[in-house]
Amino acid sequence: MEGFNTDKGRKDVVNASEINETFCRQVLARPGGERFKACFQCGTCTASCPVRAVEPRYNPRVLAKMVELGLRDRVLGSEILWLCSLCYQCEERCPEDVKFPELMTVLRNMAVEAGYIHPSFAKLAYIVEEQGRIYEVDDFINTRRKQLGLPVILIDREEWEKVGQLLRVAK
Repeated sequence: MEGFNTDKGRKDVVNASEINETFCRQVLARPGGERFKACFQCGTCTASCPVRAVEPRYNPRVLAKMVELGLRDRVLGSEILWLCSLCYQCEERCPEDVKFPELMTVLRNMAVEAGYIHPSFAKLAYIVEEQGRIYEVDDFINTRRKQLGLPVILIDREEWEKVGQLLRVAK
């Protein structure tokens, strides 16, 4: 994680002003965060993670420790938070049944609520606001849907406007 790297044997300084004493309790209180308290930092999540294999900065165990320490702004403001692919390998192998993918969803939701959002996710929200879905439905897609026996997706601009209004209110 940025600013908190235990892999190189370096210990970063944490200022007392950075610690949010209620952050861990807030995470635990949310649906999906309840099992977090069972984490005992064994590192199985990190060893199981395919993202970690390609991005060494991503370390679920360190992220969990930062949550436990109350480093709210470091966690919620980190781009690393958005790298989890939600593949569930960590959850399948966790000896304490910690639901790490659910924890990541909790943390991402908290990040958005706090005004932190990764640009790629902001772009997806913009596309949904503009088109009503992540991808544009064109004639090719509708022709293929017909061939598969699926209904044609009609472009409903009025419905898109409703979604756009909801997204603007959520900002």
